[in-house]
Amino acid sequence: MSGIPTSGAGDVKLDGDPNAFSGTNTFDVNRPTSTLTSTISATDFLTKQNADTLYTGSAGDVQEGGNNVFTGTNKFDVNRPTSTIATTPAATDLITKQNADTLYTNNTGDAVLAGSNAFSGTNTFDVNRPTSTLTSTPASTDFITKANGDALYGGASGDALLAGGTTANPQIFTGVNEFDGTTNSNVGLIEQTATTSNTFIQENGTGGNFIEQSGTNKGHIIQQAINSVIRQNGDDAEILQIGEGARIKQTGATSLIEQTGGTGCLIKTTGHFRTPEAPLVGNDLTNKEYVDTQINDTYPSRNFTFFNQILSVNTANSGYSYISEMEVAVTPRHFNPDGSVASHFKITMNAQYSSQTGARMIYVGCRLYRNFAHLTAASNANTNTTQANAACWVTHNARVNFNTSLHNNQMSGLFIDTDPQVHSDGKIYYSIGIRPVAYNTSSGGANANVFKMNCMYGTSASSVRDPANTSQMLVEEFKVL
Repeated sequence: MSGIPTSGAGDVKLDGDPNAFSGTNTFDVNRPTSTLTSTISATDFLTKQNADTLYTGSAGDVQEGGNNVFTGTNKFDVNRPTSTIATTPAATDLITKQNADTLYTNNTGDAVLAGSNAFSGTNTFDVNRPTSTLTSTPASTDFITKANGDALYGGASGDALLAGGTTANPQIFTGVNEFDGTTNSNVGLIEQTATTSNTFIQENGTGGNFIEQSGTNKGHIIQQAINSVIRQNGDDAEILQIGEGARIKQTGATSLIEQTGGTGCLIKTTGHFRTPEAPLVGNDLTNKEYVDTQINDTYPSRNFTFFNQILSVNTANSGYSYISEMEVAVTPRHFNPDGSVASHFKITMNAQYSSQTGARMIYVGCRLYRNFAHLTAASNANTNTTQANAACWVTHNARVNFNTSLHNNQMSGLFIDTDPQVHSDGKIYYSIGIRPVAYNTSSGGANANVFKMNCMYGTSASSVRDPANTSQMLVEEFKVL
């Protein structure tokens, strides 16, 4: 070929093997051709003949004349697939709009926009309501719009309106009106919920005005507004309750049932009048629960210990001996909001004792104990620790020269506990402690702490003259009003 060199750096050579093209080469006039029939390697350019052989009719290819089974996801977002087939499609065939119009439009049972459709199933309108612009008078079996309802039933002569009537021109019911609760779970209900002055007025009822409830399911007249009133001004006006569980219930602070008519005005019931609140003034009605509570609150509770056994005490020390046999346990009934006891307790005590005196003076001290500890509020304020029986509730002296055994002594005491304290178990325990002390000693002296209760110290079973007696303690609770 003329003009093509056979050698030289950078030239294309006919016999060059290989020519390495590094620039951009275009074939805009003639395409390159090849008559090679050998197997093409992966990096070779190929002819159309090679491509037809390699890629036409291979497994997995879509073929115009083949039965193609699509297993992937195929989209028709630009053009829809079409068909001009007019035969009836089989159950598994895809269909055109023309097929659907033929198969599903105006069939038996279908609703038609311009047809007279007879709906026999249940149809709901939960998203949009059906509407109508018809203005003709609806027939008796036609459904009506709100505009029809307002025109037919709103404000006509003789109709009662929910928001109708004024004080000067009230709505007047002249017929018999019944609120039938047989199919309504709310039962018959007349309810007044305005802020003030809700009123039922019965006037000039010479034949007897009535609000009558005779059902068996608890009819109610409910007044919840402030200053609600049921007022009867006519002669012989009557509120009569004869039904099972019928109620007039008032829960407002100033609720009132008022009768200002003639002497025949009557509130009559064969059941009960119930007043749940405490009376505020002297002529208020009250209830049995309030009366019972007042009686129970003001009537004292009493707890009593009766000790009738002989008790021998030999402590061999100089301290007080706690007499558990005289103990009274009290459970308080009244408490303040802060949990403290709202009662006072009156303690009355009578104790019989005897001691071994000999030819000496014996001083006997008795202390009141509360919750197993000395109740100092009940004792003398003397705190002289050198005096053995300082700070006692009651005391007694005993001296016998004739016989050291034949004597019997009595101590009695009274105290009002105005600051009672409760033990950890919720009760209050009261008892006494006794301590005999010999004259001129703070330690008791010989045998001074030996004593007996409810008999003479030297009593014996064979004695025909020695008396035996009893000791008592009474605790009474009084509510502080």
